[in-house]
Amino acid sequence: MRDHPLPTLRDSLRFDLPAGLVVFLVAVPLCLGIALASGAPLLSGLVAGMVGGLVVPLLSRAELSVCGPAAGLAAIVLTGITTLGSFEVFTVALILAGILQVVMGALRFGRFSAWFPTGVVAGMLAAIGVLLIIKQLPHAVGFDREAFAIENASTSPGPSALIAAIEPTAVIAALTAMASLIGWEKLSKRRGGTFLPAPLVAVLVGVSTHELVRAVAPGRALVAEHMVNIPDAAAWKASLAVPDFSLWLRQDVWVVAVTVAVVASIESLLNVEAMDRLDPFARRSPMNRELIAQGVGNTLAGFLGGLPITSVVVRSSAALQAGARTRGAALVHGLLLVLTIFVLGPLLERIPLACLAAILLVTGYKLAGPVVFRSAWKAGLENFIPFAATLIGVVALDLLKGVGIGLAVAMALAVRRALGRAVEVVQEEGRLIVRLVRDVPFFARADLQAALDSVPPKGRVVVDAEGATSVHKDVQEAIRTFVDNAPRRSVEVEVRGLAGVGSPVAAE
Repeated sequence: MRDHPLPTLRDSLRFDLPAGLVVFLVAVPLCLGIALASGAPLLSGLVAGMVGGLVVPLLSRAELSVCGPAAGLAAIVLTGITTLGSFEVFTVALILAGILQVVMGALRFGRFSAWFPTGVVAGMLAAIGVLLIIKQLPHAVGFDREAFAIENASTSPGPSALIAAIEPTAVIAALTAMASLIGWEKLSKRRGGTFLPAPLVAVLVGVSTHELVRAVAPGRALVAEHMVNIPDAAAWKASLAVPDFSLWLRQDVWVVAVTVAVVASIESLLNVEAMDRLDPFARRSPMNRELIAQGVGNTLAGFLGGLPITSVVVRSSAALQAGARTRGAALVHGLLLVLTIFVLGPLLERIPLACLAAILLVTGYKLAGPVVFRSAWKAGLENFIPFAATLIGVVALDLLKGVGIGLAVAMALAVRRALGRAVEVVQEEGRLIVRLVRDVPFFARADLQAALDSVPPKGRVVVDAEGATSVHKDVQEAIRTFVDNAPRRSVEVEVRGLAGVGSPVAAE
């Protein structure tokens, strides 16, 4: 059931244009930071963002998904480049990975997204929120020595390093941006919406704050290290990789290609599934089509010298929080990334990284705030345990391993529930009642036999299978054998719900 009516074209333009601008502001440092963490040319990150913003939305039907380079693949890309010997050879593997994704979509592998329980997906989102807070807090205080990427908590600076590196101007810019973001959201909610999304207002306020500091006390202004940095067009052209197709038959190229295809597909399906659950219009994305769209995007990214593309939680969440209604926000963000290199670079370099960190800190809180944990707890232990396992795994390790841990825990709980006691024994009015419940597997025969063996001579027993959905033939045979032998011990037996096993047998 939908929470809101579906958006009209006018509403989509009204909300998607400013939301796309917000996502673009968040995406620029992420694209550059992920490229840096991947050991790839800086511009390869922006190329991936452009393709993810302009190509994938045209083929996909995931309305709230925003694609680009993913931090979760940074380690795989770095290892792949090292193994293959150069970024040019890696782009060949990326082209092959994209083709494999198209084939996976055509073979309808997208249905596997339905295998992920709600608790695992919710835990993944909460983990991303925790990582946003952990990884962006240093940038909010002016500690900008590490990449802006988000993968896990193991590389975050310690408290002493943060305190020593605090830049007062960065802190002021972050606080004013965060205050304006929260305040504008409350004002917008009271007024029923405004044209300017709160994250965009936060950036404008943060930039204005820094410009005021620059005018009043130039010595306190932030240096380039703490500002968004955009390579120029000449650097972009020089860094474009040309795939070397003479090496496409190498076995190690195919190993990297398969690895990238599988991991990128899983991450994309997980994120699209998560965003569908957050969609206020309750839309469902066709997953097979999403795989094809991602595959086309990765193939093109490989040709243009870009990083692997996936649907990304951070960008998608930022778009949703900024009010995005459709894929138009992703397209706007992609178009602005194209303009970045040729037109917008000098303007964007006036934005402190602390302002963008403030936006992501608030987004992280919304993804991993107390409300999220209360909701997971109220859903019951079978939901909360996989939720917590996924969250801890993603934060401590990485997204794919964390989700794998959460899925393993959820499956273990499901098996435990399925293997729960199928035989219940109670005493009632001088009779032993043996109830068979749920699906009764073959190994329940041991519990059944123990219950039947406890019946004394001249006793009365009722075997009630009316509550069972199925009873294994081995269990039925054990009941039949007991019924046949009961007269020898003067035991009165009544069997319910098992046709052909035996009618009530009276003691002789």
